[in-house]
Amino acid sequence: MPIFEFACNDCPQKRFSELVGMLANPAPIQCPRCGSKNVRKLVSRFARLRSADEALDSLAELADTVDESSPQAMRHLMKEVAHGMDADLSGDDVEELFETAAESEE
Repeated sequence: MPIFEFACNDCPQKRFSELVGMLANPAPIQCPRCGSKNVRKLVSRFARLRSADEALDSLAELADTVDESSPQAMRHLMKEVAHGMDADLSGDDVEELFETAAESEE
């Protein structure tokens, strides 16, 4: 069964997902916050499945073009590599590393 994204027109509920069956007469979708049926279907993002080799090739191309003298560019590269490897770079230690690198460049 597909999962669709919706937004409520009557409350500040930005987005919500709903598992929608493929029935001839499906029940109307309701906002989980306010219960309104005044919702609109959104165009969902999708991901293209890539092989590990394709992902590594893409990261290698990015690494070849990055300005190694720029802390901002290196930070962006590290985040892209982490995202490509499903790693989390949101911890305090990583932020401290970025700040230290930026300070050492000054």
